Amino acid sequence: MRIYFIKGLFLYFLIFFINFCLYSQTCPTYSQRNNGNGGGNSDCGSEVGLPSGYSKTGSFQFTGVAVNMSVLKVEQWNGSAWVTYQNNSSTPATYGTFWYGGYNGANGKVCFYANGGGNGVPPAANWKFYFTPSGGTQYSCTYNIDANGVLPVTWETVSAQKQNSQVLINWSTASEQNTKDFEVQYSTNTTNWDAIGTIKAAGNSSATRNYSFTHQTPLKNNTYNYYRVLQRDLDGKYSYSKIVSIVFDEPGPDFLVYPNPADKLVTIYLAEASEVSLINSAGSVVWKSKLPAGRNQLPLEKFSSGVYIMRAGKSSQRLVIQ
Repeated sequence: MRIYFIKGLFLYFLIFFINFCLYSQTCPTYSQRNNGNGGGNSDCGSEVGLPSGYSKTGSFQFTGVAVNMSVLKVEQWNGSAWVTYQNNSSTPATYGTFWYGGYNGANGKVCFYANGGGNGVPPAANWKFYFTPSGGTQYSCTYNIDANGVLPVTWETVSAQKQNSQVLINWSTASEQNTKDFEVQYSTNTTNWDAIGTIKAAGNSSATRNYSFTHQTPLKNNTYNYYRVLQRDLDGKYSYSKIVSIVFDEPGPDFLVYPNPADKLVTIYLAEASEVSLINSAGSVVWKSKLPAGRNQLPLEKFSSGVYIMRAGKSSQRLVIQ
């Protein structure tokens, strides 16, 4: 008897574990936004709590999902916070003119309703759906949906902070789809931008991802240092984060070369006009010019890869050309 009890208990936990793995933390794949009332209301999930005067005008459609799944809450990102559009986890509530019904896994749809009806397609925006598998735990999936489909990334936060004499840039994403990498860009005027580093992206994620990059040579002497992050995906789509800035109030260097290493272009900052020269590893001067104070740029295509010394007056810096 005891052996049968142990076997039965083991089988129970095995079935529970399999169901947990099948129906937990698996985000449906966004397919398309549907316009109109195709299929009628019968292809939607539960409409309990649907306000009077509201009718189906479209839907979000997904693939690769379990049938026994429901949607308890829908939120939209307004640029600074998630705003609830529908909450079925307690008393159904209506926000604005939109309402979302339950989820029908058989048809892969979250249906969209509007006050007065019509043939409106669900708005393009950053959407978060809270899915609940039968017998499982609620979890959220975030989709950044534009007019042509899902954008590669949903930005969540971007910030810059002083770290001794350097600047730490932090950013996070709420979701990523087919993301390739992040390129950190730097500017002193928000018009001309230089790439100063690249960070590999997660690829695909429905959870918050945190990233950081340290800029080792920001300008000082009350100069504003501006940063933004360019996100690139595997299909060629891209998006920019917001711009953040840091200003240092202590005296800065008289001579600065960045980025370093460099491949196509190098920026030379001078506190005052000076003659600048580039010297190769053999000690030969391969370039020399009188440059004005401020930011100056030097194309590097004509120089071979290697280690150089850039000299301005009595100051010099080691420069690696890739």
